[in-house]
Amino acid sequence: ILPEFGMDPGIDLVLLGEAVRGLDEVTDVVSYGAGIPEPEAAGNPIHYKVSWSFAGVLRAYRRGARIKRDGRVVDILPVAQFHPDNVHRVEVAGFGTLEAYPNGDAVHFAEMLGLDVSRIRNTGRYSLRYPGHCRFWNTVAGLGLLDEEPIVLDDGTAVDRIAYLRAALEPRLQYGPGERDAAILRNEVTGTRRGRRVRVVQQVRDWGDRESGLTAMSRLVGFTASIGAQML
Repeated sequence: ILPEFGMDPGIDLVLLGEAVRGLDEVTDVVSYGAGIPEPEAAGNPIHYKVSWSFAGVLRAYRRGARIKRDGRVVDILPVAQFHPDNVHRVEVAGFGTLEAYPNGDAVHFAEMLGLDVSRIRNTGRYSLRYPGHCRFWNTVAGLGLLDEEPIVLDDGTAVDRIAYLRAALEPRLQYGPGERDAAILRNEVTGTRRGRRVRVVQQVRDWGDRESGLTAMSRLVGFTASIGAQML
């Protein structure tokens, strides 16, 4: 009923629509999203904890991406998603320097916004993680542990790689008592308005709410879906 109407995609697209409608021409559309621990809770080896479906996280880690860079459409294979050539860094207040890796088809979403993609120079959708996360997963992907083909053991048992990683890692990536998750959305849109160059930056930051027990992820996803359902 409400596909792609949560946090990311969801709120980010609503905000991007507002930014795009305020410009006469758009040349760059870049968006970032993150569901990560607050800095004080990010102490494990990959600086990450689970605030939504970890199976969904792992599937996203092997789906690749499509961006437009300097006027050229670039298809990024899943195995290269975390490669240093495809990762850049972003400063976010309250979180410091974060890594951004490409995630999903940004060209598709630019078209959904009604933009003429042939006139766009740069567009990308990126996920944010703490430094070191991408290096770990680049190694995992390079070793084939995110491949779709099952691993066949010596006794003939077929093991799904994503199911194995989920079972092995998810119990070690849970939030402890008093720890909070955080959610970040950031859009950067560049273009012209009345002949002048304009850059629009939109940013949303939220933290888990200790009083209600709601996580930042549940707030930004759930509230958005509820609003959409009520609109319908």
